[in-house]
Amino acid sequence: MLRVEKIDRTVRRRKFVDGAWLTMRPATSIESIQAETEAAQIVADWLKAPQGLREFGLDEFAGPEDGEDMEAQVDRVIGLTRFLVNALLFEMLVTDWDGVGDADGNPIEITRKHIGMLLSNADCFAAFERLAWSAVRTVSAEGNACAASPNGSVEAAETIARAAPI
Repeated sequence: MLRVEKIDRTVRRRKFVDGAWLTMRPATSIESIQAETEAAQIVADWLKAPQGLREFGLDEFAGPEDGEDMEAQVDRVIGLTRFLVNALLFEMLVTDWDGVGDADGNPIEITRKHIGMLLSNADCFAAFERLAWSAVRTVSAEGNACAASPNGSVEAAETIARAAPI
């Protein structure tokens, strides 16, 4: 049964992947914009100096390669940006994790490097995206991101800003 209810924005333990749990809350639209802005700056810096991704465990992630066509370069930058946005959101939203450890099974701290290593796994990346973006996607799908009137339409909102001087 599909249950329609308020968006759960509480910090609580959420099932991540089999055997692992995250204590977190979903992102807000403001946090997603903040992560996107910071990721864009990191990518801009990376294009100048590729070693800047080491703190996310991406030591081997090289900059654009000589002879690489423009489409491949764009795909690489888009993929890197998406990865970084999620890593930055992880850092903002997750306060604890259970069932995440090193190669020997010892629990590890939440650091940028460990977040990067975790999100490098496609299943973990998809699971985190589902958890982190759930509230933002729900609000966006409903069209109520800016409910200036009872029906959620911005068109009915009264303008409160004065015209800028010319």
